[in-house]
Amino acid sequence: MKLIATISRWFGLSALVGTVHASDCEIKYPQRAATQGIDIPRLIRSLKKVENWDGHSVGAKGERGPLQMRKATWKQFSTAQHYLAEVEWGEARKVEGQYATWLISSAFTIYGEATPGTCALIHTAGYGNVMKGRVGKAKREFAERVVNCYKEDSGR
Repeated sequence: MKLIATISRWFGLSALVGTVHASDCEIKYPQRAATQGIDIPRLIRSLKKVENWDGHSVGAKGERGPLQMRKATWKQFSTAQHYLAEVEWGEARKVEGQYATWLISSAFTIYGEATPGTCALIHTAGYGNVMKGRVGKAKREFAERVVNCYKEDSGR
C-alpha cells in the first residue's frame, strides 16, 4: 500500500480506496476508460516517442512493432501473427488502440483513476509487476518521460 501511495503522489492521483487484491486483477471498468480524460492517440504517440521505436526492430525480449509489444501482449488483442506487428501497420494501429484502452482500464482498476503516468508505468513495468510493487527507478523515469511527452504534445 505504501508503494501505491508513493506512485499516486508521483503522478498526482487523488486518494486511493483500500488495497487491491489479486482477485481484483481484472478489467472491471472498460466502459469508464473513455471518461478518464485521456486522449488515446496522444497517449500512443507519447509512448512511441519515449520507446524511440523503429517499427522494424526487435527488442531483447522479443518486443516488436511501434509500441514494442511482447508476443503475449500482442496475442491478447490480435489473432494475427506477432511478426506482423512490424510490417502490418493497419493491424498494429488497431492493436494500439485496444491496448491503450486496456492500459487506461488497468490503471483505473489499480489506482481508482487513470493518468498518462500510470498508463505508462503499466506499459513499461507490466500489470503484474505494478500490482506486486516491483517498479524500479528506470520504469518510473520512463513513465515520467511519457508524461512530459504527453504534456508537450499539441495533437499533431
